[in-house]
Amino acid sequence: MNSRQQTILQMVIDQGQVSVTDLAKATGVSEVTIRQDLNTLEKLSYLRRAHGFAVSLDSDDVETRMMSNYTLKRELAEFAASLVQPGETIFIENGSSNALLARTLGEQKKNVTIITVSSYIAHLLKDAPCEVILLGGVYQKKKRKYGWPFDTPVHPTGAF
Repeated sequence: MNSRQQTILQMVIDQGQVSVTDLAKATGVSEVTIRQDLNTLEKLSYLRRAHGFAVSLDSDDVETRMMSNYTLKRELAEFAASLVQPGETIFIENGSSNALLARTLGEQKKNVTIITVSSYIAHLLKDAPCEVILLGGVYQKKKRKYGWPFDTPVHPTGAF
């Protein structure tokens, strides 16, 4: 997502509904460009389009909340990820900021074990090179299921 699309999404989240005309004025691009951006954002499930408007999705949706204050949350996620060393075991609570942290750790391909209560975060990390333990069992990525038992005890070195 580019910075203009982030601006568009932030405006839609803040206002609930924004006209294509207002988005074009705010970003300094044509309405045609705005419509293309809205198509992209709608395909990514960040917002929905209505005739002449962009409309916010349900505010309880993690992806939508993740985009609210995206730049700040991304900076926090990158800082938190810098504190995590390869081989560590950490606990990540649910929430949109923590989902960005999990995504960042996955992108950095750090070999870590992540314990979480969030099935969203577990699914987000399905292709990442880390072990994911969803409380209640071990998330088996290829089978997309939770299993038991733990072979060895776990001792988290950090929590977020």
